[in-house]
Amino acid sequence: MAQPSTVNPAIWRGVSSLAAIAMRLRCVSKHTIAFALPAVLLAGVIAVGHAAAQSPAGAFAGKTVNLIIGFGTGGGYDLWARVVGRHIGRHLPGNPTVTPQNMEGAGSYRAANFIYNVAPKDGTSIALISRDASLGPLIGTPGAQFDATKLSWLGTPAIETNVCIAYNTAPVKTVQDLLGKAVGGG
Repeated sequence: MAQPSTVNPAIWRGVSSLAAIAMRLRCVSKHTIAFALPAVLLAGVIAVGHAAAQSPAGAFAGKTVNLIIGFGTGGGYDLWARVVGRHIGRHLPGNPTVTPQNMEGAGSYRAANFIYNVAPKDGTSIALISRDASLGPLIGTPGAQFDATKLSWLGTPAIETNVCIAYNTAPVKTVQDLLGKAVGGG
């Protein structure tokens, strides 16, 4: 995973260990991962300009990092975020306390809007939002009131493979067929 140019190098070293955490977490529950968690994207979203003036060695020492969860309590996203939140503090400079906070609404746009428009821009607020929330402002979704190009994506706790399937009697058999035909759902 390449470091985005807008992310403080010390913070990036800390959060890049999310991949290692995710690999350990895959053993937690086959059912949870198979059904709820593949849709999760840890959009450890931090607005540009965070922690630039702080000492890299202890950038978060004595601080609390708020983990905004863009979904309600008790579901798969909430579980995933809380497990990541339980471990990520040990991998950030200064080993901060990480406090999960649910902010459900609008398919996680409410959380993304909060991170972009309200949350401090010092690295003490990160969010877990849906994997496709960043597309909202790019395609004109009314509830997406943030500029996705100005958010920094820190990582994902899940690696996914998207698959497109069609029933054997469908007129579409290949990608070229799909591109050449109008296909309806129903």
